[in-house]
Amino acid sequence: MSGTFSPLKVIINPPGVQSGMPGEVLELHVVAINQGTQNAIIDIFLDEAFQLFSGLSISPCERVALAPQQSIEVSFQVPIPIDTLPGTYDYAVIVDAPQHYPADTPIQFPQQIKVLLAEQTIVREYDPTFTLQPTSNPKQQLIYQAGTPLQVGITVNNRSSRVDSFRLSCADLEEDWLTIEYPAIGADAGLRSGATRLELNPTTVGQIWLKFHPPVDVLAGNYSFTLRLHSENSPNLMMLDLVYVQIPPVYRLGVKTNTILGKINRSDGQYELEIANLGNTVRQMAFSAKTQIETEICTYGFTPDRLRLLPAKNTVVQLRVRPNHWWQQPWIGAGLFINFQIDCQDLDKFPITEIIPPQTLVWQPRPWWQLLLLLLVILGFLGSLGAIGWMLFRPNSLRLEKFAPESRKLGEGDRVLLNWEIHDFQAMQSLKLAIKGPIPSERELQLTDLIGEKENTEAPCTQQNRVLTCRNFTTEAKEPGKYTFEIKVLDRDSKVLASQTTDEVEITAKPEPEFKEVKADKSTYNRGDKPLLNWVIKYPDKLEAVKITAKTEDGKITAEPKIDRAQIDKDPNCKTEAKTMQLTCTGVPIELNQAGKYQLEIITVSKSKKVPAAPQLVKIEVLPKQLKIVSFTLNSSETESIVVKEGETLNLNWQVDGEENIQVELNPFGTVQKSGTKQIPVTPAIPAQISLTATDKYGQKVTKGFAIKVEANTSPSTTPSTPNPTDATPTTPTPNPQKPNTKPSGDMSI
Repeated sequence: MSGTFSPLKVIINPPGVQSGMPGEVLELHVVAINQGTQNAIIDIFLDEAFQLFSGLSISPCERVALAPQQSIEVSFQVPIPIDTLPGTYDYAVIVDAPQHYPADTPIQFPQQIKVLLAEQTIVREYDPTFTLQPTSNPKQQLIYQAGTPLQVGITVNNRSSRVDSFRLSCADLEEDWLTIEYPAIGADAGLRSGATRLELNPTTVGQIWLKFHPPVDVLAGNYSFTLRLHSENSPNLMMLDLVYVQIPPVYRLGVKTNTILGKINRSDGQYELEIANLGNTVRQMAFSAKTQIETEICTYGFTPDRLRLLPAKNTVVQLRVRPNHWWQQPWIGAGLFINFQIDCQDLDKFPITEIIPPQTLVWQPRPWWQLLLLLLVILGFLGSLGAIGWMLFRPNSLRLEKFAPESRKLGEGDRVLLNWEIHDFQAMQSLKLAIKGPIPSERELQLTDLIGEKENTEAPCTQQNRVLTCRNFTTEAKEPGKYTFEIKVLDRDSKVLASQTTDEVEITAKPEPEFKEVKADKSTYNRGDKPLLNWVIKYPDKLEAVKITAKTEDGKITAEPKIDRAQIDKDPNCKTEAKTMQLTCTGVPIELNQAGKYQLEIITVSKSKKVPAAPQLVKIEVLPKQLKIVSFTLNSSETESIVVKEGETLNLNWQVDGEENIQVELNPFGTVQKSGTKQIPVTPAIPAQISLTATDKYGQKVTKGFAIKVEANTSPSTTPSTPNPTDATPTTPTPNPQKPNTKPSGDMSI
């Protein structure tokens, strides 16, 4: 940024390195000055490296607005997590104004946080300090390359007013791991030499160099060690810092093979492997070998078969190779060359880059006298075998011909029939018939079972002119499926003289029964009448039963009759037509005891127990018994209007017929039984209408009633009164009395 004008000026306090203990909270102050000519919005924040160090979910950030030549100070809390390991951690303060100064921002200011050891003395204003370069921490370790010392510079700052002498020590490592170099004193100052301390004048800075060079057999891994700077003026001052170093793993091995015994006759081949661990990791290894052909002919034994080898160490592994089978040893020639490959496996899955060259074992031929002895044995065996065969065996003239099924396509229930011929069958003792299919089976038939007695004309086979002929031999195959049949002709010693297999035979399953048509003879029935069903069933051969489920409107099952096949066959109204393969039933009665609307679900039940298709649905209605008033009389009369005289007695009689749960109302007297009588004295207060109303649970309702007119009872000597001109009827009864104007509500018909 030098030599170029920047519109933003930033001052950070404290600059550079801040020190603190785990758990402390440091403060960082940033002063931003807008040196430009425009208002600016400025973002001041700490980078992602600080977020990783502090463990915060969001990096601290402040946004400020500055007018030209205006400044502002922003403070940040810098917490050091309690579990932070000692070390120096890098981060950056970033100042960015992307909207107003995009060409000059962002600006990064590197900062460091030095996490001190707990044992370290608190640094005062005039106490000496020191820093390491390069810095390190557990997440940013220094990498050590084998053979090249790792160099770390220690910068010492004598902030006191006295001359002081400093020296560096490390108690964590052996002395041969480190070399500490101090600058020379005197005229050659500035050159490294064998000096043992650093002399510094007041307020001056000096340099000490540290070289890290661990032994060659050091293990790979992460290492840390503590450096302490000793002050001669302040011997009790604890100035400490940690260095974190990573030694990368090296997996190099040295492998060499030596042949001890590579040509064998009766002993084992012997080899050895010289293995050296040239890396810096502990190697755990196992060994194996295999022949470079498809079939393994040798056994390999390693001693030891597994080993653990430390860095810079070596060992020897013995290998013995033994052929598996003695008869594979060659009889003549240069011998059998067996090429094999030795494999090394690292049990920790570390890489092995070294390739072991293939090895060769020569299995030398046998001595000549063993070959001669073998030839003599073979010739003797062949001669004996030929003589025995000539004496015992005769040519077999038996022939099996024309073995085939009568038909290759059959229906379910039909049995497969087989035909065959056996010529020159005198050597035959029995035959085996094997059925391969859905129900496999095998049985053995004796010759006497096939031909039977001479008089027995029902034997399955006949013999004529040394030929055994079998026609339409019935097998056990009758279930649906695909079959093949195999026949074997056996002699007395159960030796197979001839055998044949048929082509595939298929037995086709009969179709499942299903409804072609289902209906009731009518849609409504009176209670007490049995509904009658008519149906036509296709493919009834496998029908076992017809199941009927009666459901009411609310889904309740009221009946589940099942009509089995025996009942259907006995029913004279059911007929099976073989030509059309249909079963027709008419007038099949169904028992339904309750009135209501029903849905009948009708399915076929198959002998094969397969789940039937969707049920056939038939909807019918059973009407309740008609509700009626059998009789309702007033003084033994059913006349709807009646004139009575005061003082008389009315005799009511009634009888109602219908379903159960009938409610009978005699108005205006209340609820009565379905039949009964009632006497009513005639008074002026007698009701003008008396009606009988009956209702049932199915909603039926009938009503019947009488209109009553009451006349005063007058003696013969009494002078008749002048009739009221408003009266609708005469005071004395007439042969045809006029009906009153007011008629009771409801059906009044008989």
